Amino acid sequence: MFIEEITEEFVIESLAEIIPDLQGLNMVDWCEENVVLEGSVISEKFRIDFTPWLRKAYEALDHPDVDSVTLVMCAQSGKSTWGENAICYLICTKPKGDIQYNWESDKKGEQRLKKRVFPIFKATPAVALKLPKGAGPSNPVIRFPHLSFTMQGVAVAENVESDSITFQFNEELHSWKLGRKKLADARQDMVEFPFQGNISTGGIIGDQLHLQWQKTSQEKYEEPCDSCGHYQYFRMQTFDEKLGGLKYETIKKPDGTYDFDAIEPTIHYECEECGHKMFDDKILRRQRSLKGRYPNPNFSKHIGLHVGGLSIPRRSYRKMLENRLLALTALRNGDSKPWIQYIQRDEGFFYDPRKRPLADALKRNKEFRMGEGLKDRKARFMTVDKQAGSLEKGELSHYWVIIRDWASASRSRLVYAGKVVFNEDVENLRKEFNVQSRFVLVDSGDDTKRVYQMCGDYGYTAIKGEGRLLWTHRLNDKNRTKVERIYSPIQNTDVYKGTKNSGRVFVDRIHYSKHSIRDALNDVRTGSHCNWEVPEDVPEFYKEHMSTESLEAQVQSDGTTRMIWKQIPGSRNDLFVCECYQMILVDLTNLKDEELPPIHTEQNED
Repeated sequence: MFIEEITEEFVIESLAEIIPDLQGLNMVDWCEENVVLEGSVISEKFRIDFTPWLRKAYEALDHPDVDSVTLVMCAQSGKSTWGENAICYLICTKPKGDIQYNWESDKKGEQRLKKRVFPIFKATPAVALKLPKGAGPSNPVIRFPHLSFTMQGVAVAENVESDSITFQFNEELHSWKLGRKKLADARQDMVEFPFQGNISTGGIIGDQLHLQWQKTSQEKYEEPCDSCGHYQYFRMQTFDEKLGGLKYETIKKPDGTYDFDAIEPTIHYECEECGHKMFDDKILRRQRSLKGRYPNPNFSKHIGLHVGGLSIPRRSYRKMLENRLLALTALRNGDSKPWIQYIQRDEGFFYDPRKRPLADALKRNKEFRMGEGLKDRKARFMTVDKQAGSLEKGELSHYWVIIRDWASASRSRLVYAGKVVFNEDVENLRKEFNVQSRFVLVDSGDDTKRVYQMCGDYGYTAIKGEGRLLWTHRLNDKNRTKVERIYSPIQNTDVYKGTKNSGRVFVDRIHYSKHSIRDALNDVRTGSHCNWEVPEDVPEFYKEHMSTESLEAQVQSDGTTRMIWKQIPGSRNDLFVCECYQMILVDLTNLKDEELPPIHTEQNED
């Protein structure tokens, strides 16, 4: 072809393949007109009405004042589609500026490119027209004529340490290796007009995602009440007297498990303003979501948007409640992982290790109050934990105390939980609640000598925790049978170190397994055959103490995994360990017997 034969139409058609389409710069309109979501389970044609809670995120990419958008949202909220659509939009509307799409690992990036991103590129005509020859899903780098697109993982530091990137999208930040977000940020330091999109389900307070979230506008999606029109963030059930939240009737099967078929008709959302009940009607929920809004209509430099599962019409109230209650059951059994996953994926927010769902994790009984013991009790046990106090906080040394009634090894009721200061206060409590001195255990891990002296003065038994799991005991049968127990044979200690002739005061002392007494309490609290009762009016500090420890997997030096009890750093667990001490007395006294044997001194077999 000679130069004089080149027409204007030929030039336009040729350049269309190598330069961006600069028409229709509104991202929402452009995506609805152009994007084909190949393989989408909702609709292959993008429509903003399917995810109205993301409209502000789409508009933010066009806003000149916005440098970043951080989406912390529940699963199935369409947040990843926003990132994919944004990349298509940038490829087709920006004259330059490299794009980077970061995932937790190269493997995840490769899988997403093959399964989702490249099929969208091919199915969206505006993007497909610009794809270079030979581009395919097996190559994580696509070099368009005007910019390059890279899909990669961040597990390898070099992937986020190289050249400057104008447009960066970071997926599932809560799973990133520590420090990778900082490296990714540095790649945009020298860019004149950078944009960063952060996309993730919830994380953990203090992680990289949470630190990013704290820099943003931190907006939660609100929807109006069907009755009064009051806008509110749709949250899960609260456990106080305030209105609002997902409500339901607790109905259980004879075996003690939840009867979700019977519960389902009772599930509704309660307006926090007027108390109006909104049931799981998908049409009404969709109408509410379309009317939804973020409380701040303006745009800031760093936008942060959050939506929870209750605002996603295709996520049923029943399924959300099932996930919550089953996770709480696991939490009561000492396994916190399902609860963490529920908070992050279903509610789409941040798990706070310092806070637990205490009102649900503790099975409280409304039929009795603190101080009301069991009428058919066989024993009343008192367990005490000594604490040194803190001069910095102006706190004297003190004692935490639990008093609990036991009718059998599987049925008990909390009678008292509190804190006292002096030795005399402990003794006065014992007398007030009519506890026999032989059924009082005091931990001697702190201020050991004075605890021994108090035990000697009042006839209590001293206990001390160790890392081992079991001790060997000999039964008083004909064969002197050996058994393993979670505490040592009872030994005695001379409190005042007296001579043979005078001043000798002996105190019974028991060593116990710190881990095993926790397992024993967990068994009695969560066993289907057990009835471990806590009154409805139990003090708030008791709930806090009881929520501070959970079982977590820990890899051992030999490569095996062991479940261990871990305490939330900085939390108080004193009443929790006092409840654990009760299990020593349960075993010592053998509550299955009609008559309780006395606690007496034995010879140590070790």
